[in-house]
Amino acid sequence: MAMVIGLGLAVVSVGALALTWMSPPARRVEIEVTSDKVTYRPAENARITVDVRNLGDALSNLSLEFEITDPLGSPIHSENVGIAAIEKGGSRRIQVDWRTPTVNLSAFVSIATLVDAKGDAMASDYCVFDVAKNWTLVPRYGFFAIFPPWSEDVEGKVEQMASFHINCIQFYDWFELHGIYTPTSPDYAILNKQISRDKVVEKILAAQERGMKAMAYTAIYAAAEQIYRIHPEWALTDASGKPLRFVDWLYLVNPDRASGWHDYLIGQFLDSIGMFGWDGIHLDQYGQDWTKGARWNSSPVNMEGAFLAFVNDAASSMREAYPESRLIFNLVNAWPYETIAKRSMSDATYVEVWPPWDSYADIQALIRLGKTYNAKKAVILAAYTPNQLPTILLLDALIFSNQGFHIELGEGSGILVDPYFPLYQTLSEEAASALRTYYETITRYESYIYDPDVERLPADTVEVLNYRWSSTPRSGEILVIPYCKQRGADEEALTIHLVNFLGIENMAWKATQVQPNEASNVQVRVKIPADLIGRIEGIFVVDPDKGSSDPVPLLYEVDSADSVVGFKLPSLKYWSMVIVKFSSLDNKGIQSRSDSVASVAQKSDCDPHHANKGASRYQEAKGMPTTRGAYEIGRCLIVVSCCHDKDSLSSFASDACQASQDSTLIGNNYDLMSGLGGG
Repeated sequence: MAMVIGLGLAVVSVGALALTWMSPPARRVEIEVTSDKVTYRPAENARITVDVRNLGDALSNLSLEFEITDPLGSPIHSENVGIAAIEKGGSRRIQVDWRTPTVNLSAFVSIATLVDAKGDAMASDYCVFDVAKNWTLVPRYGFFAIFPPWSEDVEGKVEQMASFHINCIQFYDWFELHGIYTPTSPDYAILNKQISRDKVVEKILAAQERGMKAMAYTAIYAAAEQIYRIHPEWALTDASGKPLRFVDWLYLVNPDRASGWHDYLIGQFLDSIGMFGWDGIHLDQYGQDWTKGARWNSSPVNMEGAFLAFVNDAASSMREAYPESRLIFNLVNAWPYETIAKRSMSDATYVEVWPPWDSYADIQALIRLGKTYNAKKAVILAAYTPNQLPTILLLDALIFSNQGFHIELGEGSGILVDPYFPLYQTLSEEAASALRTYYETITRYESYIYDPDVERLPADTVEVLNYRWSSTPRSGEILVIPYCKQRGADEEALTIHLVNFLGIENMAWKATQVQPNEASNVQVRVKIPADLIGRIEGIFVVDPDKGSSDPVPLLYEVDSADSVVGFKLPSLKYWSMVIVKFSSLDNKGIQSRSDSVASVAQKSDCDPHHANKGASRYQEAKGMPTTRGAYEIGRCLIVVSCCHDKDSLSSFASDACQASQDSTLIGNNYDLMSGLGGG
């Protein structure tokens, strides 16, 4: 029996004999990797910061291995930084600058590993960031709703939102009066909520510094009483001539071009952008019922036409004055959905969801309808749920798997539970941690989910063999949605989302839910185009419910005759995503992927003995001719490092050998696999 005493002294008792010696020095090191922005533009400088904290004894002759990879681990950039020493309790900060590539939309993983003088890894960490030519391709929308005149940890809140990869923020009710978006008073209030104009500016600047866009909340036809008194002729009326009001608080005015309000409000937008530095305007309305039968100058008003004209004129004026500005219009309860989604210059399709869109199937239908109307625009849903983890995760899994976005997170670690944003609630630590992984996942794999080259496949492309499943959300079934990158894209892949509704009886998305019944060993078969069946480079599962966005390789079986591939998911809790990656036709691409898989194996959290031996044996195999067989060796290394079942390992080794297209390598492959298993 042993116990640690004081500074490195250990006493071991064997019967009546006691032996004392100095134990090895404590080596406790922490690493944190962060990027200076959540998102970057192409050809922008990304600054990656690595903070190393030594919590143990003094260290010397260290090196920091730094690399940037694509989402699946292919290396893009690497460099080593020497660290002469870190004193006991000391720290070091290393910064690496990297010029982002010229891409339309792609995410990257920055990995740092601290290595000692013997070459052993001591600690490692990573961060995910993305590069987007236009942020509205992937609007991970958050919110700010309070701007108090008292002290507030603005930087801390922004950092928390950055940890969720939020890249645009709606500033809700930041003004004093609807229709006056150029406040001059330093302090004011709206609905008894105190506001500091300086705090609004502070939050704008803090968000923008981290790469987040600041969107000013406004309303398309809401005017404060002070404005109505000066311009009663702008007001919409009912058939009797009585002005239309919103809950006896605001006057509803005509946004059409014939009304003076139209030009006035656009002028307010331009002045407000100039005054506050907004990145765009979020434009609200209150739903179809508030303007039914609306009249102006005694004539009926076509509100859909008025909305369309205003949105397009406002967006055009904003872009002329501020070319980078953006506008997002709220389609309350999907009205007027088709008109705005198809014909407007709104930069995203934003829908606030209300009855009768009550079920999970309705949520899927809403997103698909938006993508049908305009496939080029992102669909954002404002859907307010109880602050309860299964309810939150099920809805997010459904939205994300249908290529949608969800405005829900803000004010640090707050979540929206009500359309009046200041009534937000604080997430539990468990929920915040789970959502960080969910948002990291949709950021890391955005090119496989949201890229314009990604299109939905027929439902019968995929089937689940041992559980009930469907292509629409149904109680007691697994939802399965397949996608592919369009043929001819730079990177060909299939992406398959699985969302678990096993054990879910109430299919209302606002209902307080139970955790789904976890599925295990989910057997999946996927139809593969005949010209791609021989080019499967690897199949990976991403399971954010395990607390990581890392891709895990899966074993798979290919049926070339039927052009089908089969694999098994170890488990499905809420949501899993499978990526079937196809190799390029050149052998160089295969070898590159083998290198990256070996790199991941070395950094695996699985059995280090197997991981290191696997990586070592892979290095021996690198001299082999570059063929499919060489790739298969690299592909299995992670599986080897995580495999503790020798029979399974031997079976996989045999399969890998048979997959080799070069018969002269079969014996070598088998020896290599057997050696790994024997280790």
